[in-house]
Amino acid sequence: MLCSLDLAVEAGLPIAAGSDLAPRPQVDLLTERRLLAAAGLGPAGALRAATSGAARLLRLDDRGRVAPGLRADLVLLDGPPWTSPTSPVASARSGKRGTGCAAKTARGAAAGRDTLAGVDFLPGLELARRFHADVVRPILERRGLTYSAALIGPGSEVLGFDTERSTDHDWGPRLQLFVREPGDLDDLLAHELPREFLGHSTHFADNEGDPTKRMSPADGPVRHAVEIADVETWFTARLGFLPGEAVSRHDWLTTPAQTLAELTGGAVFHDGLGRLGALRAALAWYPDDVWREVLAGQWRRIAQEEAFVGRCGEVGDELGSAVVAARLVRDLMCLCLLMARRYPPYSKWLGSAFARLPLAPELTPHLAGALAATSWRERETHLATAYETVAAQHNRLGLTEPIDPRTRGFHNRPYRVLGADRFVAALHPGAIGAIDQWVDSTDVLGRHERTRAVGRGLT
Repeated sequence: MLCSLDLAVEAGLPIAAGSDLAPRPQVDLLTERRLLAAAGLGPAGALRAATSGAARLLRLDDRGRVAPGLRADLVLLDGPPWTSPTSPVASARSGKRGTGCAAKTARGAAAGRDTLAGVDFLPGLELARRFHADVVRPILERRGLTYSAALIGPGSEVLGFDTERSTDHDWGPRLQLFVREPGDLDDLLAHELPREFLGHSTHFADNEGDPTKRMSPADGPVRHAVEIADVETWFTARLGFLPGEAVSRHDWLTTPAQTLAELTGGAVFHDGLGRLGALRAALAWYPDDVWREVLAGQWRRIAQEEAFVGRCGEVGDELGSAVVAARLVRDLMCLCLLMARRYPPYSKWLGSAFARLPLAPELTPHLAGALAATSWRERETHLATAYETVAAQHNRLGLTEPIDPRTRGFHNRPYRVLGADRFVAALHPGAIGAIDQWVDSTDVLGRHERTRAVGRGLT
């Protein structure tokens, strides 16, 4: 039944709630409405299916709506239906999937939905979108507030990599609200937000021993995860500058790609202030001259070490050769993302981001082969094929005159290399690239005052 329901929701068919389980009709109807919400109808759609939608499909014009002269049984709640613990959406995740849904579950997993909890995982970005539309926006509209809303910045869900595992810290019904004057907005939300939304607590408690927070039951005002800020102050605090029409070369080169990915990823749900979209657009991608410089910096990293796989192996240091190969694999993955005009994320999500590239199916067997190889010559063979594939992709970009993509010997030594310095010279002679091509410390890359200080001596 649940499989059919999923397919019906996807097809946009009219759906009516109704249970034939007579012993507990009200309770079982509530469960059904929860499942309808979880299946994709959302809070408003689940309510319509149980009220006006059901009446319309049964051609019962005298019920289904609250209006003078119509029949109705009223259920009084403490607030809007989506704010009540007994609402159809508050415990949507409590529904159990039957074993007959294996095919649908497989499709959900292929679409990036986690099934560890027994139901399709709702990605955090979609959760935030619904949280804004169904809960936060009505509260703000009642106050007549002009605002912008988004989910951007740190968080695996912002980059689209979250899974059920992500829910243990800094994940849940959350977003940023940008306003001109915050006033008492934080306190307003603490008292008016529901304690649950789509089965997730909106109250966040500290995780013991670290600065993160987790969803936790609330028994009073909600300690919510709606971040309230001035939009320009928020961006400046994360970048060290305010993006505008003229972002300087120094600004670009001293901002980690992870930060740029966080600020241009995610989604904007509403931009009543008219500033959020423009600020994100200014960071959408490097200007062409900076792009060339960053590409050249990435090629330079490869040029510096491509001969060492063979040199380490030649002296019997297979472990050292494997370490160098792993570094080169990482650099090739970052280079492919940069060529595809995508900001490379930090190590946890680098492979996930790379896997989404059109070039990944061709390259992955050779990159994986280089990592799995037990001899330096096998390692070198896989890397050589990867070098030539990436070099051919460079030529397809048309940023330089075509460069011979074939590997070659390293001077008079028996190592196969690409000669990556040729690409550096063609793109931007003398370039050393951007901050995360020079520095590999989270304690530096996570603090803009440190990255900008390092960059002053290098850009």
